[in-house]
Amino acid sequence: MPAWWRAGGEGVALTRSSHALLGFVTALWLQFRSRRHQAPVYWFAVVMLAVFGTLAADGPPRGHVGSTVF
Repeated sequence: MPAWWRAGGEGVALTRSSHALLGFVTALWLQFRSRRHQAPVYWFAVVMLAVFGTLAADGPPRGHVGSTVF
């Protein structure tokens, strides 16, 4: 495991954010593709919205160039 991962540096925060965004996009894709209500798909979308929304609201680490994006 790289030292920057263990230390919880900027790389980890950006990696987690990008994974959350990927999960959120996947959840929305599944939700809009389903023809009928499916509880697991719905709750996956709800959970990914909460996770990605929280990470986006917290913003990137201090001093990061992209902190004004969110």
